[in-house]
Amino acid sequence: MRQKATVFDYLDWRGDLPLDFAAFNEIDGLILSMMSFVDFSHSGGDVTETDMAEGVDVYLSLPREERHLGAIIPDGIFDMSAAAAHCVRYRDTKVSGFTNVIDRDENEQFAAVTFYLPDGSLFVAFRGTDDTLAGWKEDMLLGLKSGVRAQVRAADYLKKAAGEYPDIPIRVGGHSKGGNLAVWAAVNADESVRERIIKAYSFDGPGFLQDFIGSERYTSFEDRIITYIPDSSIVGAFLEHGGETVIIESTRTGILQHDPYSWVVNVSGFVTKNARSPLGKRSDKAINAWISSMDEDEKHEFVKTLFYVLDATGANTLTDVRNNPIKTFAAAQRAINSLDKEKRDKWNSLMLRILNLKP
Repeated sequence: MRQKATVFDYLDWRGDLPLDFAAFNEIDGLILSMMSFVDFSHSGGDVTETDMAEGVDVYLSLPREERHLGAIIPDGIFDMSAAAAHCVRYRDTKVSGFTNVIDRDENEQFAAVTFYLPDGSLFVAFRGTDDTLAGWKEDMLLGLKSGVRAQVRAADYLKKAAGEYPDIPIRVGGHSKGGNLAVWAAVNADESVRERIIKAYSFDGPGFLQDFIGSERYTSFEDRIITYIPDSSIVGAFLEHGGETVIIESTRTGILQHDPYSWVVNVSGFVTKNARSPLGKRSDKAINAWISSMDEDEKHEFVKTLFYVLDATGANTLTDVRNNPIKTFAAAQRAINSLDKEKRDKWNSLMLRILNLKP
């Protein structure tokens, strides 16, 4: 059977074609979105404009343990970044404004970088959830309220980036939570910035609460929002999406489809599907049932207790959890047992509902 093409094949096919010859497309958006995981601060990309290739080379020259991305971030980012940085298509791209903020106390994880492309446009890339538990805790807050700290920071970042590069067209994008941040930032941008935005890309990013989706600012911008969701992925099915949603093919199934290096491409974009797979439809139903089963007080109580349990483990990253599973889960169980009976019963009831073990 012929192997299906991925983003690496796209770089082979289109890497020698300048952007002014073969126009920017959604695969370019994914590549730049994933390059937000490169730490450009080592080459000065956090404070001054630098060549993308130089920034990538400096980062990849670091010992592997210093550029470890964590338990869930695909190592394919390294090979993809090296190939993209030196191909004709992106070779003259400039990088600036790299920002990386992790605040465990405030449950915030935010990273972004700005790419000035050879075609004279700007791509502002927002990093998705990384290995930190602070980032995963913040993801949970997306289901409780609009305007979490990373979303507000994303809007501020876009405003600043647009000001550094005035009067040129802008695209924004991100994978996973980065897609959510890209859309939030674009929708909430000042009008002078909004009118410059060509497209906001969300690559399997979670959606938003209805109060945001239904707002005038969102509906007046949604023709420039596009969300890509693999046919059985789970992350992108969380919460509501407006704008255009495109179902794409992946070489994997279920939660593993969140890996963008499994997404099937052709020379000009993703290979699409007409509908979610049976597994995707079942997961959509389960997610919706979970969300609708809890009222607002229960959602807040669940997240508050979850944060308490996570903090009690002493782990800072998913790698910590993976490397010390027995210690981590023992600490989590002790934290649950330390709750008073009412809170413990509430937690157990909500967990059973989430696992669909109780009506």
